[in-house]
Amino acid sequence: MIVNCEECGTRYRLDETKIKGSSAKVKCKSCAHVMLITKPEQESGSSVTGTDTGGAGVEAPAAAQGPASGAEQSSSAAATGTEGARSGQSTGSAASGGDSSRRSASKQKKRGLFGLRSKMFFLFVCLPIVIGVATGYVYLNRVEELKDSYGDQITDVVTQMGQSQVAAKARSAAQQLRLYLSANPEVGAEEFNRDRSIRRMAVQKIGQTGYTFLYELPGDGNSWNVWVHPDPNMVGSDLTQRQGPQGFQQIIQSTGGGKEANGFYTQPTPDGERVDHFMFCAPVGDTGYMIAATLQRDSMIQPAHVLNTQLDKTYYTMRNRSMFVLGGIALFFLILVSWFGHRLTTRIQSLTDVAERISVGELGAEVEVKGKDEISSLAEAISRMQESVRLSIERLRRRRS
Repeated sequence: MIVNCEECGTRYRLDETKIKGSSAKVKCKSCAHVMLITKPEQESGSSVTGTDTGGAGVEAPAAAQGPASGAEQSSSAAATGTEGARSGQSTGSAASGGDSSRRSASKQKKRGLFGLRSKMFFLFVCLPIVIGVATGYVYLNRVEELKDSYGDQITDVVTQMGQSQVAAKARSAAQQLRLYLSANPEVGAEEFNRDRSIRRMAVQKIGQTGYTFLYELPGDGNSWNVWVHPDPNMVGSDLTQRQGPQGFQQIIQSTGGGKEANGFYTQPTPDGERVDHFMFCAPVGDTGYMIAATLQRDSMIQPAHVLNTQLDKTYYTMRNRSMFVLGGIALFFLILVSWFGHRLTTRIQSLTDVAERISVGELGAEVEVKGKDEISSLAEAISRMQESVRLSIERLRRRRS
């Protein structure tokens, strides 16, 4: 059982089995201070600080082994204390070390699950990463929405441009053919496909998959005859009897009376695939003939596909770079906070250990002061407190002697 004198700080090791009852009074050998010692119930070898009784010469209760006077018990305690004092600081230091270890262990048990380093890691690494990921997710989603919106707008604009190109081609061919027929009225419809000039004007290529052809509005026979067409099998056929293209008949019949008409129709391919086409029909003056210009929709919006592909490539490149930069920043903060947190908590733990040692009487513990920050100021304050306590104890000892 370890006892510290409140007046001079002298440490004594007492045998608690010699204390009869729950408490006893002992006198300090160094300063003659009388202390009231309370016998611990379960713990042995713990450090106890004596309490001032306000006087001396009061008898202590007898030991458990037999009757004894208070002076004898006081002398026994003093002798024990003298023996502990003569044995030097080794015994006290060992007891202090054990006591310090028990106090440190007790404090570690009371410490929460999350220390300063964990809180710093959460505050400066986890939280910024979560905020950055959430912000990046919202930002990239917004950019993707804008990309899709711009892609649709590009497709619409290119489609309108393609339709305008097809319409311009049909009107141009109809104007050329009108002038030729006006200059050569003797040429009949049966001769159109054999006339190179008419065929050159009536059949023109549009892009990679488009073309124009010439047909006649229905007369008394109520037939829509084709007179010039890139496919020889179509020459002389009735357009209203053509089977397969969905929406084709509606566009052709809308030109009744020599009116312009346009729209999309679906043409099945030999492979069973259905391909959308755009067709524009323009009248050849008042001759009763029509020029029809048609083009596949995919060929029409091919420039839009190229632009959208470039837009997608730019978006994915930007997204990958953003994720790379975000990951690099997160890794940088992880390394920085880990290093700084380890350095900070190590210094704080060192000061905590020194303070623990000073609290159990090791006034010679060395306090390291490094740097000029707040922790260094705390170390200087602990050092000054240590020196002040040591000087106070020395003054008390000189005063008692």
